[in-house]
Amino acid sequence: MVKPRTPLDVCKTPLTGDGSGEASGALRISRGPVGTLVQVSGWAPDFDAVSAPTLERLGLSGLGEFNQAQVGTHCICFRTAPNRLLIWQKESGDVLAQLEAVDSAVSPILELSHGRVRITVEGSQAQDLMTRLSTIDFRDRAFSDLAFAQTEIHHTSCMIFRPQSGTYELLIPTSYAHSLWEFILDVARPFGLSKDETDS
Repeated sequence: MVKPRTPLDVCKTPLTGDGSGEASGALRISRGPVGTLVQVSGWAPDFDAVSAPTLERLGLSGLGEFNQAQVGTHCICFRTAPNRLLIWQKESGDVLAQLEAVDSAVSPILELSHGRVRITVEGSQAQDLMTRLSTIDFRDRAFSDLAFAQTEIHHTSCMIFRPQSGTYELLIPTSYAHSLWEFILDVARPFGLSKDETDS
């Protein structure tokens, strides 16, 4: 089986720092495979009814909210537009098999797995770093667990998802993965992270 590769395959070592140049776990930046990422779309006013059986099989309840992710059976669902969903399965699984039953004539399916790369920012200083990367209000009251936003970092469109406190998942276009990785490391230098540590 062909193994997908991304521009970040050369950056295999997770980076940690505490703002003093010493690894302590206060901040950790890593990249990983995106897994399976599928866009499901449709047309009003039937998208809700058409997608309902598939969403139910995935353990999801309806289309969800525009800024809050739904957690289903081994997958996460983001409502990115009124009639568009992004379904993400981090590990290998049967999401694509579940979606085979969908009539593509009324609800087109587009796999985006090879077009996105995942970068994870986590630790007690993760929120501080994210505040420097994006103009979003990352305070708990504004960006709580399971919140997501479609925004940009360094003029690059991306989606930011907070699965839990102190952890942020960035889904970014593969073609900009390496330049954005370098930019994030530059911004993270005050936290004790060094670009030299990316060599493996």
